[in-house]
Amino acid sequence: MDKLKEFFTIATLPGVRFVPYLDVEEFDRWMKSALKTLESAKKDLEFEYYNWACFKAHQAVEKALKAVLIGVGRPRA
Repeated sequence: MDKLKEFFTIATLPGVRFVPYLDVEEFDRWMKSALKTLESAKKDLEFEYYNWACFKAHQAVEKALKAVLIGVGRPRA
């Protein structure tokens, strides 16, 4: 997670010197939730609960993307 923070803090984009964090606490909260959900999906795989594993993996990706969007200051939908 620190690598992501570092990326969003120092990344340069055309016409933008730095991409500032707007809400670090929200980013952390969503990323922690995504990682916990992914861990739960991995455990479901061990017990061959494939439907739940897929559902949770999908949820983890959505949470991680939301964290990234919050990290770069995109408006919430």
